[in-house]
Amino acid sequence: MPSLRWLDLVGCSQLEGLDSSLGKLTDLRILILNECRFPSEIAGLPCMQELYLEECTSLTALSCLSTSLQILSLFGSCNVERLNLNVWLPNLHTLNLSGCTKLKVSPEALVTSAPSLRVLDLREWGSLKSLDCEGLSSVEHLILNGCSCLTTLSFLPTTLRTLTLEMDEEEPGSLETVEDASLPNLQDLSITRCPKLRRLALHSTSLHVEESGLALHST
Repeated sequence: MPSLRWLDLVGCSQLEGLDSSLGKLTDLRILILNECRFPSEIAGLPCMQELYLEECTSLTALSCLSTSLQILSLFGSCNVERLNLNVWLPNLHTLNLSGCTKLKVSPEALVTSAPSLRVLDLREWGSLKSLDCEGLSSVEHLILNGCSCLTTLSFLPTTLRTLTLEMDEEEPGSLETVEDASLPNLQDLSITRCPKLRRLALHSTSLHVEESGLALHST
């Protein structure tokens, strides 16, 4: 199957690895291994554009990333601790790390490795206390739902179109400040159940805020 471009193995929970011949699938563009045990090798896939490893609870590290990668989703892979961002990922535009509560990755690493990143999903990062977005110059959609310990957002990129911080009633947010930001492209801002929020200083065209008791300052 040298011309195979799409491989979907969702739910093959007993899969412990993929044969080394996978590396011969040089035309493979999309690999979906949701709810699977992570294979020991996925190297040698130079044309890989989309990699989905969602709900892979046995996955602890990911280092074999193709430079042609455009979408990487680790949604719900809650035991991932290490993600190799030392490789150059010039085409990566969507990164979903939702629920990867053990993973520690800095915005600086994203800037260095993924200059074209447009969508960043960090939902349920309960330990995240601050997020400095300086340098994330291409991000358009930032999703921080469930980041209940987040207190400060700063240096939001001017490219931002959507910013979402939605919390649960059982665990309200700790957000206090969104630092001064000029966001001419912002279309949707949703902040829910952040009772400590007192300052929101930015320019926006559409604003949705619930239960925050804040003072809004336009720039």
